[in-house]
Amino acid sequence: FENVLDEAIDRAKHIPEALAQHGEIDLDEKLVKTQMGEIFVTKCSMTLQSDLLDTPDMFWENDRFDKQYNACRRYLEIGKRVDIL
Repeated sequence: FENVLDEAIDRAKHIPEALAQHGEIDLDEKLVKTQMGEIFVTKCSMTLQSDLLDTPDMFWENDRFDKQYNACRRYLEIGKRVDIL
């Protein structure tokens, strides 16, 4: 999801930059709405389809792996990455 989010930001970042510099944007209203829709779809996909916060069933059934699972989550900084997204 990080790459998808980076791409969405890259495609739309000129809009707030132009608003900040000029107070208006020289874009077709349909294009602005399309880009807003793409950002909304990306956000919804991340929220609804992401299972990054869920503990996999295997770890519920085999709690002997809890330490390894939690160590891996910390090492990969899953919590921080999810917060950023």
